[in-house]
Amino acid sequence: MTINEDKIINVDHDDEISFPNKIAVMAGTTFNGKRINSKSQYGHIDYHFFTLLNDIQIIVHDCIIEKEVGVRHHPKKDADFIYIMLLREGNITHIYESDSKIEVFGPGKQRGVMISNLRKSVINYGAEGTHSQWVTLMIKKNLLDDYFGDRFQEIKELIHNPEPWLFFESHTYEIATALDKVFEAERESISYKSIVYSQAIFILGQIFEFLTKRDVDDVKKLDSFDTERLFSIREFISNDLSNPPSLELICDEFGISRSKLIRDFKAEFGKPLYQFYTQLRMDEARNMLIHQKMTVTEVSQELGFKGISKFSDAFKKHYGMSPKVMIELKS
Repeated sequence: MTINEDKIINVDHDDEISFPNKIAVMAGTTFNGKRINSKSQYGHIDYHFFTLLNDIQIIVHDCIIEKEVGVRHHPKKDADFIYIMLLREGNITHIYESDSKIEVFGPGKQRGVMISNLRKSVINYGAEGTHSQWVTLMIKKNLLDDYFGDRFQEIKELIHNPEPWLFFESHTYEIATALDKVFEAERESISYKSIVYSQAIFILGQIFEFLTKRDVDDVKKLDSFDTERLFSIREFISNDLSNPPSLELICDEFGISRSKLIRDFKAEFGKPLYQFYTQLRMDEARNMLIHQKMTVTEVSQELGFKGISKFSDAFKKHYGMSPKVMIELKS
């Protein structure tokens, strides 16, 4: 992706002026210690800031961009936290800058979870007329040390590794539901903070499970070129969720061997390629049913299933409930 540097606002997290205060200045308002809710030349932003147990910082972002703009976050040099970003929905492109610019989230079907030690910059880049909702969690490393205890020594070593690393996870039903609860809650209600805290703790439990299932040795073998290529492959397979590409087509398209594709994809995304594809497909099915209010027939056709029964069977196998039941639960 080509970035227009004239449209970028740089935020250095080592500066004395904090990130919330810099965003408040950009939005033409002031930060009250809890929330920035303002409309400016760039559009409308609504950021809520929370601190839980002194070890977890939470930011709930809701942005409507009316003028092209990007915010580049330069990380703290001595950062003692792990950075997690969860995109619920939106067209703002979230870019991880290693030796190249890796589009972690963006327009279309690129929802999911990014887990990183944030040793490289991250850009949130929005074109005119875009809307995006995401949650950022920053967890102090000592909390993770306490959580993992004497187990999972390789994960603890990775957490404290000063070299840049980046994981991606597709949404589970549980995480997607937790994000729905955060963004559908009444922001002014007295219970809003409790909802954010409870869902953040639940999400962290899910992410800790993700981490324990990672093959750290395979992750260490990935360089910046590998990571960039893998995210390009992920975008390639997500472009058409009605027709999964063959491994041979992917290998030819990206100049990668079959064995390296299989190993590297699982290292970066936590599961085999076709299992990841199925999860993408089912996540999009859920999104169409719940958020876009499409019918079961429409979703079945859009995602290329040969009949409603085939779609319903696949949906139930993945989520443990039929599309109709999920719609009724949501209602």
